[in-house]
Amino acid sequence: TSYSGTYSIPDGIETVAGGAFNGCSGLTSVTIPNSVTSIGRHAFAYCSGLTSVNIPNSVTSIGSHAFAYCSGLTSVNIPNSVTSIGSFAFYGCNNLQYIVYGGSAIGSPWGANCSVCAAKEGLLLFSDVEKTQLVKCLTEATGNLTIPNSVTSIGNSAFSNCSGLTSVTIPNSVTSIGSNAFLGCTGLTNVKINDISVWCGISFSDDASNPLSYAHNLYLNGTKVTDLIIPDGVMSIRNYAFYDCTGLTSVVIGNSVTTIGNNAFSKCSGLTSVTIHNSVTSIGDWAFWSCSGLTSVIIPDGVTRIGNWAFNSCSGLTSVTIPNSVTSIGTYSFSGCSGLQNIFLQSAIPPNIRTKYESCGKEYFTSTTIPIYVPFQSVDEYLSSNCWGRYNIQSSLAVEKVLAPTSVVMTLDDMYSANDDVDIVSVGVDGGEMIEGNTMEYIGLEPESEYADVPIAILLSSGDVVKTSVSFTTTALTLNTLPSKAVSSNTAILLAETNISDSEVSCGFEWKRNDAPDDMAGTMVYCPVANGMMAGRLKGLKDDVYYKYRAFYKSSAGNMHYGSWQYIFTGDNAVEFDPVLYTYAASSVSESGATLRGYALAGSDDFTEQGFEYWIDSRVDNLQEAASAQLRAPVANAEHHRVQATGIAMKVGITGLDEGTVYKYRTYAKIGQQTVYGAEMSFTTKGVWIEPTALEGVEADEASLKPRKVIENGRVIILMPDGRKYDVTGRALGK
Repeated sequence: TSYSGTYSIPDGIETVAGGAFNGCSGLTSVTIPNSVTSIGRHAFAYCSGLTSVNIPNSVTSIGSHAFAYCSGLTSVNIPNSVTSIGSFAFYGCNNLQYIVYGGSAIGSPWGANCSVCAAKEGLLLFSDVEKTQLVKCLTEATGNLTIPNSVTSIGNSAFSNCSGLTSVTIPNSVTSIGSNAFLGCTGLTNVKINDISVWCGISFSDDASNPLSYAHNLYLNGTKVTDLIIPDGVMSIRNYAFYDCTGLTSVVIGNSVTTIGNNAFSKCSGLTSVTIHNSVTSIGDWAFWSCSGLTSVIIPDGVTRIGNWAFNSCSGLTSVTIPNSVTSIGTYSFSGCSGLQNIFLQSAIPPNIRTKYESCGKEYFTSTTIPIYVPFQSVDEYLSSNCWGRYNIQSSLAVEKVLAPTSVVMTLDDMYSANDDVDIVSVGVDGGEMIEGNTMEYIGLEPESEYADVPIAILLSSGDVVKTSVSFTTTALTLNTLPSKAVSSNTAILLAETNISDSEVSCGFEWKRNDAPDDMAGTMVYCPVANGMMAGRLKGLKDDVYYKYRAFYKSSAGNMHYGSWQYIFTGDNAVEFDPVLYTYAASSVSESGATLRGYALAGSDDFTEQGFEYWIDSRVDNLQEAASAQLRAPVANAEHHRVQATGIAMKVGITGLDEGTVYKYRTYAKIGQQTVYGAEMSFTTKGVWIEPTALEGVEADEASLKPRKVIENGRVIILMPDGRKYDVTGRALGK
């Protein structure tokens, strides 16, 4: 039957049959009696002239497509009695402005294409005892949608293709968002929340269910989130939590998080920095996939599994360190990282990269030629593995050698961190002197000599001692004896040019009377070297006598090397000449100490006192920028301390220094009431300076407690004597 105009369904009818008014385009208004309990499928479909419909409280179900393509409808009032709304019930109702409904119907009344919401708003949902479902379409001129606090879940395809939706506010009550919930919301620009902790716990069915896939920007209490801090208390970052949130630039994951879910930060292309606390044990599949702006990431100790594709296509990564806690690395985990230049594997036991389908799984890294550095004691074990053996396995131990004619400076670095994780215990040559924990200088070597496979004993941070070897060849020796600087009746200053290291102690001058027999041994005077010059002082010479002298070097094996002879005549005159003081660079600098070296060569008059003077210059407030004067806090009127030394070549150790502090120092000597000085030098103690009272929760009476700066999980922290920890801003981290 064709219906038109206004029509009232007779009382007593219980069901509006499926298709009963289908295609009645002339129907403008319909009244449904209280006897009707259900409206069938397609009952009013294509009634394009229908402008209003009154659904009574007796109706409990509305069938699929019941009002589809009723393009004249502008509003619908659905009573709370309705418990079931079929798929596409209002599909194609392009002029529908709102639906008023407070019930608990389950369904997707607009179907997969929410065209009714185009250029309007989206859908609201109301809750019932068991389930919450989207069922209301509102119109607001701002294009914003605020979901009420009663909502606990957002259903599948709920806002699908709502291209007019520009902003959505999601309350703390929402715990799950269904598949494709925001698919095609191309106008969406931001998502508003008021609790990051709650957002991390929402269950997203897929990437298209997360509105960030289209909005790209997250707002927390009205402020755009670029530097994301996952607060303490969050245990897990759920799957897709920040998927495609390109507005993020940095992420700090709190110390309670144990799991980073699948796709948690996928496609966050603006992300450049990620800090992961060592509480995290698992990084899920695709967790940081296509984070192309990420240039570095520290995977903390404690992580045991890196998921499939976890860092795939992170093209900005240049280096990655995988800690020894990782036992499993997923398929394609670092494939597509085109900028990756090296990989560091800290585990002595090769992590598992096998799958149950293939003997060695698939490709895990962009190229098999990228250097993969592994613990030097485990190289053979990696190479013998069928899986790891196909990659470019290299020893993690780097031995940097600075060669001189009579010495070599060796610095060992396990290439994993700045913590000096390897210390030299001994080297198979004599003459070693510690400079730093992992640096030693060996003097007394033979010039132009090859030292092959010299054994080195190395102390690991684990406490184990392992052995390796190095080879090197010393360079040619220069000993050029120069004319004396000054001569008086009984004193002379002797000089020589040399390329011997400043650290050398087995060098100086041999001297004797010019008329002494050639086979008569001369007197040996040991002298220091500074900047390629060797200087010595002879006293007690006789008047009117010719003397000859030459520079010498004596190796630890007892072999002698000489320069040419030079000659002096003491005469009968009195010549006065000034003392010479030289200050060397500090060595063995730690958090609280350093070794100072220099020489003090007296002139015409002897010294009555000599040594080193040091004082505080400024504080370093930031470990990463320790060389920047702008980040130093000058210390005015600092007390000058002196420590005495003897001999021409002086060396002292000083202790009790402050961490993260710039010290200045110089050699000094007294001649009667006069004090003369060498050049000023400076060094910076390790760590970061911070006043104890600047730490959160530290009382005034605790200000005398000396905090220590240590590196934990790749970042600097402040450690109090009682175990309390703080970040460098003074914020408490807990024990």
